[in-house]
Amino acid sequence: MTGDILIVTGSRLLASRARGKDWALPLIRSSMEGVSTVVAGDAEGPDTWAREICLQLGLDGFFYCLDGAIRDPEWLVLGRWAEEDEVPAWVAPERPRWPTTRNLVMVRAAAARGKATGRQVRGLGLVDSLSPTGGTIQTIRSIRAAHIPVRTEEFFL
Repeated sequence: MTGDILIVTGSRLLASRARGKDWALPLIRSSMEGVSTVVAGDAEGPDTWAREICLQLGLDGFFYCLDGAIRDPEWLVLGRWAEEDEVPAWVAPERPRWPTTRNLVMVRAAAARGKATGRQVRGLGLVDSLSPTGGTIQTIRSIRAAHIPVRTEEFFL
């Protein structure tokens, strides 16, 4: 592989917002120019749309799922970022930041893959101005902390 690695992060709320998908898809697609590998989570919205575009374009992808699996664009399990016995129940009060943990692991893995292969890593963060969780902002901060350039766009409609 010689193309860049793109980390995609975005608010799940965009999936339920009028025109959210219409706003996000061109941004995701244009960010994939020069990319051979996409890294994202498994949430509805930008993560799912990034996966769909990967399939359309025939790109490699690593999708970090909250169940601890890492999947390819066809949803085949490539490996695990967390063992099954480490994965908390959805309402586990002792692990309320499990998605944050996953996002940090995802960013670190992309950075390591870039370093190991000599490829440029970059990020795309799609923020919904009404999102109550802050997960996308946290992931953008993690990307920046890893010294990876990230393009950030905010949806206001």
